[in-house]
Amino acid sequence: MMRQFTRMASGHRIISYVDISHHLLAESEAMVALNVERERYAVMIEGTRDGLFDLDLAAGTVWYSSHAHEMLGLPDGALNGDPARVAERSHPDDAGLYDRALADASSREAPVAAGTRRLRHADGGWRWIASKARIIYAESGIPVRAVGSWTDVTAQMEAEVRLRASEERYERVIEATSEGIYDRDFTRGTVWFSKRAHEILGFADDSLNGSRDKILSLIWPADVEALDRILADAARRKAPNYSMVMRIRHADGSWRRIASWAGIVYPNFCSFD
Repeated sequence: MMRQFTRMASGHRIISYVDISHHLLAESEAMVALNVERERYAVMIEGTRDGLFDLDLAAGTVWYSSHAHEMLGLPDGALNGDPARVAERSHPDDAGLYDRALADASSREAPVAAGTRRLRHADGGWRWIASKARIIYAESGIPVRAVGSWTDVTAQMEAEVRLRASEERYERVIEATSEGIYDRDFTRGTVWFSKRAHEILGFADDSLNGSRDKILSLIWPADVEALDRILADAARRKAPNYSMVMRIRHADGSWRRIASWAGIVYPNFCSFD
């Protein structure tokens, strides 16, 4: 607050002055509060495991936190300024992917844009980076800023790739074998049979999958009892596998003798003693 004082001095001379002490005090307190806020913000940035970015769409510039740079093995500040610096590190198959996601979200005035792309690390390898940004719009509806985070999901993506490859190999093995394959889940009480297993019994693919009751209704009653005894004995001994020959009714009504062999998977916490 500014205060003005006026006094009459000798000779009727007017002397005036302004008291600005309160104004300076308020300004000092505001600076202290601002510095505290900046320190708090800096601690939050350093404390998060994600990389942060601030894209100024109006100015065409971008800022990345130190953690974002670390994800790509780069010195702090190397990516700041021109957004093309990151675009140049994009995998050829992912080029422009995130920019298109951002443009699509902006065209709909969506509040958030997200996407995953591969970026080249300083060591020459590729890192999968998931980006998520909050888009800020002007009153006119034009996007002016996008503030968000980077998360390194390389381990997760590579695990998914290995899993898909493993599943594809498994499917090829199943398709190549002349034997029928099955997988029984003791916990859920369900069973799955391969296409070849269905063909052996003359049934359409997938028609026997699901509840174990479906296949049990086709097995000779005495063989069902024998199967249960063999399973119980194997579980009691924690045997790694079991086998038996059973009679199963074919779709044409005839009986087929089917030799069955199975490996048993035991949970670590389970005991059959």
